[in-house]
Amino acid sequence: MDYYTDYKEDAALRGSFDALAREVFGISFESWYQGGFWDGRYVCHSLVEGGTVVSNVSVTRMDLVLQGREVRAWQVGTVMTREGYRGRGLAARLMNRVLEQYRDRGDLWYLFPNESVMSFYPRYGFLPGRDVYYRLQVPRGAGGSIPPGLELTKIDVNDRAQRRKLVDGVNSRSPLSSRFDTRGCASIYMWHCLNGLRDCIYRISGTDTYIVFYEDDNTLGLFDIIADRRPPVQEILGALASRAGNRELRLHILPDELPDYSWPLSEHENEDMFFLPGAPETSFAHQLLAHT
Repeated sequence: MDYYTDYKEDAALRGSFDALAREVFGISFESWYQGGFWDGRYVCHSLVEGGTVVSNVSVTRMDLVLQGREVRAWQVGTVMTREGYRGRGLAARLMNRVLEQYRDRGDLWYLFPNESVMSFYPRYGFLPGRDVYYRLQVPRGAGGSIPPGLELTKIDVNDRAQRRKLVDGVNSRSPLSSRFDTRGCASIYMWHCLNGLRDCIYRISGTDTYIVFYEDDNTLGLFDIIADRRPPVQEILGALASRAGNRELRLHILPDELPDYSWPLSEHENEDMFFLPGAPETSFAHQLLAHT
């Protein structure tokens, strides 16, 4: 069994990695690669037998804004082992190798575990952290204080011209939050834009500002605002509150500039998150668009 890393340009190994990701998680990386978005930030570390990727741990270099300072971090993701090879310690071998190789290269290590492997990561020193979202309580009858609705155009990522403009916007995105935000993570953003969030992307008509949000019968949730300068956060949140109506309005990122409507804001647990010791003891609203 051989160890391979950073092999995205090897079509056979990349295809085997992609097949394993589809088998284990139901996700694919191929359109992301073919679109030119898989860059050097996301690196696979894999064990290969007979030309087949049988186990993998990926590491992504993250540049974060954390409590007002810039932090170099590493996010672990896509930890998976092919059925028939599980229970042999392959993922453990890769985790040990990755931690030894990268440990001194950054300030912070973290990951988002699957429920089925919650006991795996504490073996390597990872401790539970807090990933949160916020509920913005919009009082009934608050419509009079909400600015006129923004005109939103839904983006079709299959349209080349629209996708090109979106890529430009993502590449020039400015952080919204000094508490927790990301810089230079356009490649990871584009993976989500091409996959699970492809139907959640809207452009404010007449601008280069994009809003990424989801909605169902009970909730409207803001994932991110993508803009190259300070966007009109108050106007955007007001428009989303108006669109939400009686539904719950969730914020999965906490902008520095919140509305001055005096609407109550409450913090709630979101996903499980693990850190290596040394992480600040605080909660984070980590953008889904920067998950790996």
